[in-house]
Amino acid sequence: MNSTSPTDFLRDGARSPCSSAGCCRSSATFIAFPAGVSRMRLLPFSIYTLVRLVYLVPVLAYAGMKFGQHWDALAPYFHRFDAVLAVLLVVGVAAFLYNRINGLTSAPTVEHD
Repeated sequence: MNSTSPTDFLRDGARSPCSSAGCCRSSATFIAFPAGVSRMRLLPFSIYTLVRLVYLVPVLAYAGMKFGQHWDALAPYFHRFDAVLAVLLVVGVAAFLYNRINGLTSAPTVEHD
């Protein structure tokens, strides 16, 4: 399939990607947005979303249960990334504040006559 736009992608039979590629919450936006742009009917989209959730939620719940049962053995692997995540969080907050403050001070002024 050589689709060039989201509308072509959905029109050409994107039923499987709507139900399976959208498994991750972050990728659900990339399924919902093109579906809305192409005016996909609500009922089929809702059915695909429901089917996705029916098999995704039990899998995630089971994985969470298994991780919780073995957390003592897994914790050292996850704690390796604590420092990296803390640094990324501090850098992200600093970049946000810098851009926010810099954007407020460099905003163009509008003169009213």
